[in-house]
Amino acid sequence: LPIASTPQTSAPRTVAYQTSGTGWRHWLAKRCRDLLRSRLSDLAGGELHVTDPWGNWSVGAPGEVDARLIVHDPGFYIDAVTEGSLGVADAWIGRRWDTDDLSTLLRLMVRNIETVDSMEGGTAVVANALARIHHWVRRNSKDGSTRNIRAHYDIGNDLFDLPDGLAQCCV
Repeated sequence: LPIASTPQTSAPRTVAYQTSGTGWRHWLAKRCRDLLRSRLSDLAGGELHVTDPWGNWSVGAPGEVDARLIVHDPGFYIDAVTEGSLGVADAWIGRRWDTDDLSTLLRLMVRNIETVDSMEGGTAVVANALARIHHWVRRNSKDGSTRNIRAHYDIGNDLFDLPDGLAQCCV
């Protein structure tokens, strides 16, 4: 781990994306955006306001729960349509989208669970099956547990080489 002499903030959730692209991925992202917008059009109990590199759009109706979604990378739309909720979660981890209030966004989605569940079909079934196989391969055998711990929790010895006060602050 590199040691910085001054505190650094985490990188902002922004991804440069050209909205005037002509490649197949650009075309697919726009089609997936339209499909997602259509699937979410019947949201009840609130409104979802989306900002992406192409502009702003909203679905649902003003209600008890109004949520905001900021799409930084239109590849998010491909993930959401082809992989369902697993793709949305992966896109969140990959910083392809953000929200100013995750709890509110999740409340709106839970209120519309039938709509959300309807997006788990099609290619999302295949993607989820592949993810299950991947997790099964990495299951908690002795070797698998060691590999998982190293991948997720092992911070290495660099932290313990820091001066005492700084190391305690990190822990």
